[in-house]
Amino acid sequence: MVTAGFHTDTITPTIPVKLSGYAGTREATGVHDELYVKSFVVQSEKTNYALVILDLLSVDDELVEYVRNEAMSLGFEKNNIQILATHTHSGPVGIHDTDIGVLKGYSFFLGKGNKEYFKFVGKKIIDSLKKSLKKQTAQYVKIGKIKVPNISSNRSRPELDYDNTLLAFEFESEKGKKNLILRFANHPTVLDASNTLVTADFVGNLYKRFSSRYKNILFLKGACGVISTRYTRIESGFSELERIGEVMEEKVFESFREPIYEGRFDDIRMESQQFKISTKEPKELVDLKRRYSELIDDQEKISVYSEIVYAENQVQRVVNFSVNVMSIQGEVFILMPVEIFSTLTLDFIESGYYYTSFANGYYTYLPDSESYDKDEYEACISPFAKGEGERVIGEVQEWAEGLR
Repeated sequence: MVTAGFHTDTITPTIPVKLSGYAGTREATGVHDELYVKSFVVQSEKTNYALVILDLLSVDDELVEYVRNEAMSLGFEKNNIQILATHTHSGPVGIHDTDIGVLKGYSFFLGKGNKEYFKFVGKKIIDSLKKSLKKQTAQYVKIGKIKVPNISSNRSRPELDYDNTLLAFEFESEKGKKNLILRFANHPTVLDASNTLVTADFVGNLYKRFSSRYKNILFLKGACGVISTRYTRIESGFSELERIGEVMEEKVFESFREPIYEGRFDDIRMESQQFKISTKEPKELVDLKRRYSELIDDQEKISVYSEIVYAENQVQRVVNFSVNVMSIQGEVFILMPVEIFSTLTLDFIESGYYYTSFANGYYTYLPDSESYDKDEYEACISPFAKGEGERVIGEVQEWAEGLR
C-alpha cells in the first residue's frame, strides 16, 4: 500500500537580514509574505520517499548531505530525499558557503554563509519530515497538464520557443483533505532588485490563492535557466504578482478538467546517478579587468565581473554532480542542481520527462552553446565549459529513458 503525508512550516528569517539573488546583496526592510519549508513524504512497501521544497534562492550541497544523514534515523535512504528551492530572489543569504568549491567567490550575489540560519533550516526540514511521516494516509491523485503562454519568455532570445508546460498534481485523502504540487518553468523575478521585502515572489501569491482549497502547496521550478517575465510583465510590483497568480490559478483548474491521470496514488520511484562535467578555462584576468573598466552598460559589466570572480577563484577541472529522477504515476521529473536552459530539454516534455532545476545543490547555470557564442550573462556566470550542456543532457536523458 502507498500512503502520503504533507507538512508546511515557516523558515522566514528574522530582520535584519540581507537578501540574495541579484548582482549585489541588499538589506531587507520587512516581510511581505512568509517563506516556507514544505514536505511531501511517501511510504511504499516499507520504503520512505521525500520531496522537500524551500522558499530560498537555492540549496547547498552541505545542507542536502546534512538532511540525508539525519533522516536515515527516520527510515530514509539517502537518495530517496529530494530537496529543491523555489529560487526566490527576495530571500535570505546564508545557505551557501562561498569560500569553497565551485561557488568560491560568488558571495557578490549569494552572500556569505550563515551557520545559524543553515542549522535552523536543516532542523526545520527534519521536523517537517517527522510530521509528514505521522500524517500518512491513502491518497487519490489527479494530474493536469497544460500550456501557459504569455506569462514568461526566453529573456535572452525572446523569439525562441520555451518550456511553458504546467504540470499539476492534486492529492486528496479518503477524508477529503487536498494538497497540491505544481511544476512550472519561470524565474520568480516579477519583482526586481528594488524590492527589499522578504517574499517568495509569484510563488508566494500562489500559496495565498490556493490556501482555501489546499492545505499544502509545493512548487517545483522547471527548466527556467533563461525563462522569466522580463518582457511579459506589466510592471515589477506586487499588483503584477496578483495578475500572474490569477492566470496561473485559472490554468491549474483548467488542466484538471481533462486530467492525464485520475485514480489511486500508487506509484512513486526515485533513482540517482553521478555525472561528470567539465568547468571552463578561466579567461586572462588582465584582459577581463581592462574590458570591465571600459564598459558602460550595467548588464555587460555584471557579466564581465562574473568572469573576473571566476578567474580569481577557479581553475579548469572535472566535477561530479548528482542527478536524480522522481517518477510519480509515470510522470518523470529529472532533478538537477543547476538552472537548466529549456532549449536543452524542450524536446522531451511531450514524452513525459520534466527537467527541474535547483535540486539537491546549486552550480548556477547549465547554458546551451549559443549562450556562449552570444556572450550572454548566463554563460559568463556559469562555471561550465561550452558544449557541456548539450553533452550532459544527452547522457542524462539516455539514463532516464533506460529507467522506464
